[in-house]
Amino acid sequence: MLADHPFETVVLGEEDNQWGQKVCAYVIPMDPSLTKEELYIFCQNNLNLS
Repeated sequence: MLADHPFETVVLGEEDNQWGQKVCAYVIPMDPSLTKEELYIFCQNNLNLS
């Protein structure tokens, strides 16, 4: 689902002290006008990102 938005993403597992690992998504906007608020809204509206 992240690939459907105008940004490049990399999703990785990173070490986490509490859970052992956590999922992290690194996002690079393809459109420089894209704001973090727009990204947040997109993620909130698409909670089934897996």
